[in-house]
Amino acid sequence: MIKLSALHGFLGTGQDWDFLEGRLKNVSLEKEDLFSKKQHSYGETLWEFGDAFSRKAALSDSKTPVLMGYSLGGRLALHALLKKPDYWKAAIIISAHTGLKDEKLKALRKESDASFNQLLQNEPWDVFMSKWNSQEVFKNTPILHREESHFDKKLLGKGFLEWSISRQEDLKSRIESLNLPIFWITGEKDAKFSDLAKSLNFKHPDSILWIAEQSGHRVPWQIQPEFISKINQFLDVIR
Repeated sequence: MIKLSALHGFLGTGQDWDFLEGRLKNVSLEKEDLFSKKQHSYGETLWEFGDAFSRKAALSDSKTPVLMGYSLGGRLALHALLKKPDYWKAAIIISAHTGLKDEKLKALRKESDASFNQLLQNEPWDVFMSKWNSQEVFKNTPILHREESHFDKKLLGKGFLEWSISRQEDLKSRIESLNLPIFWITGEKDAKFSDLAKSLNFKHPDSILWIAEQSGHRVPWQIQPEFISKINQFLDVIR
């Protein structure tokens, strides 16, 4: 039996993965809820999260542990993999960034995230959500409806400020050298993330890249049947 720990993206919830329930073969799905008022703390920084999350996962049971993360959840997953690479048996990384090298780009991202956080904390929810979904990265993707009542705004602020890509190291070479199978997924209409994915040169022979046709950044929810089929194929290889 595979234990699939799933990390959602920013402004996501554990329920985002509900469509996978009962549709993955011999899989126990563990859905995190990172920004809910019921969420448990995993530390402040990206590395602290990776360490705490992996330690918690290792205490749970003896099932084959696989880690999956989308967007921000994918970046958090990368830190968990690198903190405890001997624990995880495989990973599924969706629409995630390996990290910025350019300090000027990091500074711009820091400013952008701070601006979004100010909007989140001070403006009506609908105004914030409209601005968030209008970003270029979400072009040609479905809008995922979000209720303000589900979220703790302080935790969302932490996501903007502490888990910003502006605070992330460039992890590319370390990810490539991981000795475990990685299934890296992007959408073909998400050119920036697909170009980044194409540059990855994985060490493990069972690591693969899937650039999903007719999809943008939100691959799992845009082409659900194809996504489920591909995940099952990948998990069959590591069983």
